[in-house]
Amino acid sequence: MSKNKQQQLQQWIQELTAKEDGIFKNAIESLSAKGDISVIEPVAKVMFDTKDRARKQLLAEFFANIEQEPAKDELIRVIQELTKAEHQAQLLNTIWNSRMDFSEFLVEFVVMAIDGTLEIAIECHTIIENLDGPFDEADILESKLLLGSYEKHESRRPEKDFLIHDILAFLERMDSDLEA
Repeated sequence: MSKNKQQQLQQWIQELTAKEDGIFKNAIESLSAKGDISVIEPVAKVMFDTKDRARKQLLAEFFANIEQEPAKDELIRVIQELTKAEHQAQLLNTIWNSRMDFSEFLVEFVVMAIDGTLEIAIECHTIIENLDGPFDEADILESKLLLGSYEKHESRRPEKDFLIHDILAFLERMDSDLEA
């Protein structure tokens, strides 16, 4: 990436924190049109920090409207590296509203549902049930094994039990469909 483009991306990211709505909207439109995967993490940080609901919604829409395939890997990486559960849940929410298919990340969503909070489990449940597939048979098997051992998992929470069991039932139906 050229130095000029990198500087322009940084300027637009900074403008996302401007007080003037016009500057904010121009910056998000510019990032949507000319940004690349390098902006995912800094834009996510802006989304987490903003208190303005309308801006937060526009930033969530920014993520949901991404259509570049390499962005999927970067988005999953950013989610997995986040330390605050509420931030993970916010970005996971953008995935189930996304135009892209994240079926290849089935195992990652299962792990996040098992390890995460109730809110994260709800988001992962919604994502999994809305994935288009096809799913890799090995991913389904690995996910089922992970979910099957949930009862003994250190992150098990009774409030998540229904969601985890429902994900397992969904995957068992998917597995049956593959065998048919």
